[in-house]
Amino acid sequence: MAHRIFDKKHPLFGILFFMIFSVSQGQNHQNSVDTLEQTASWYAYGGDAGGNRYANSDQINTDNVKDLKLAWTFRTGELGQGSRIQEKLTFEATPIFFNNMLYLSTSYGKVFGLNPTTGEKVWSYDLKIDRKASFSELTSRGVSSWTNPDLNKGEECKKCIILATINSKLIKLDADTGKVCRDFGKKGILNLYKGVYVPEPGDFQVTSPPRSSIIWPL
Repeated sequence: MAHRIFDKKHPLFGILFFMIFSVSQGQNHQNSVDTLEQTASWYAYGGDAGGNRYANSDQINTDNVKDLKLAWTFRTGELGQGSRIQEKLTFEATPIFFNNMLYLSTSYGKVFGLNPTTGEKVWSYDLKIDRKASFSELTSRGVSSWTNPDLNKGEECKKCIILATINSKLIKLDADTGKVCRDFGKKGILNLYKGVYVPEPGDFQVTSPPRSSIIWPL
């Protein structure tokens, strides 16, 4: 379900509430994150490559769900500032859990890498999409993850975040730093317009994450 964050009557105006919960006062959050990475990683928009939307985790159950408490909130700061179609702005991204971090995107091509324990921003990337351009819709449903089997652990862009944007760009970012992986496309960005006839730029846009299983260096 989309939330129109431009509506000033909406209590979530301009704020992304992504909630990490604690089921007890003395819980070690880092241990919880490490356990989740091992047992129930949500590395794709739909949970896994098949879109099952299921996490094989039993830490939260019918007995302790009543004890859940808000741990943190994160503000993306995206309000469609300067957009000529600001009224179309929505937030529809499903954050993914990959590489022991949380990743999410906004309508205008921003990506955030967050510490899942504290909600603090580790890095951010901004494609700086033209806000004066016209698009049929303003949304991004999230990012994809990919691990390069040809690189060694610790090498730059071994683990990657893939972003598809409303201006039809495909971008590959290093999952640790948010830096563009320059081995992909043209300096890290692939123009999906190439070879495609589009009468108006806003007629061809990508709002959903690509399948991570089809990403490869180009």
